[in-house]
Amino acid sequence: MNFNKLIILSICLLTGCNQKNEKILGYIESDYVYVASTASALIQDVYVIDGQPVKKNTALLKLDDFDYLTQEKNIKAQIEQALILFEHYEKDYEDAKILFEKKSISQNSLETSQEQYLNSKTNLILLENNLKSIQKKINDLTPTSLFDGYIDKVFYSKGEFVTLGKPLLSLYDPQKIKIKFYVPQEKIQEIYLGKNVKFKADGLNDDLSAKISFISKEIEYTPPVIFSTESRKRLVLMVEAIYQEDFILRPGQPIEVFL
Repeated sequence: MNFNKLIILSICLLTGCNQKNEKILGYIESDYVYVASTASALIQDVYVIDGQPVKKNTALLKLDDFDYLTQEKNIKAQIEQALILFEHYEKDYEDAKILFEKKSISQNSLETSQEQYLNSKTNLILLENNLKSIQKKINDLTPTSLFDGYIDKVFYSKGEFVTLGKPLLSLYDPQKIKIKFYVPQEKIQEIYLGKNVKFKADGLNDDLSAKISFISKEIEYTPPVIFSTESRKRLVLMVEAIYQEDFILRPGQPIEVFL
């Protein structure tokens, strides 16, 4: 072997000539959607479990709706009575207009009939709006998935009591999966928005691809929780890249990124 080539080979073995293939360890991440309670109520039933795939509009769980169903029943009864009054006063008003044209009743009688008609109409509209509001609340007690996705975590079980606004469960959209990794400061010049990076995930033979969508503006110390082969602290830049292929990855899954 030529002496010069031997020197170059020795340097490569000591320092690593294939710097571009150096792996950076990271993980899969997704933006979670939290489904919150729309009322303070008991959980009547839970239809999903952790990790379960769900289709758009799938019912996720159900909160107790007894009180709202009772209100709905009462309002419907009030609407029936209000409708009878409205139809009565509507006919009276139509008759009053004809009688007034014939000068059979006074202006005051016509205005009284009109006022009764308008009041009954306003009351009927108010009750119908109340009914729609109650029915919406009843529907909201059975939240559904807004997209095809996966259940991440169900926080409560059947029979537990939850208060208004409490997160009931979390889910994520597999089409919005991204990878997150930390680039050492000496490699910052190699990254830019829009750059395609290759990465590997456990159990897959082929490299996957993602496009860099976010680069942190500030350099930071290696966070304490990170997939890293080094124990010492070092300065890094946090980077996110959007996963662009069909294979479904799961949040938290470790990966190896190649710049």
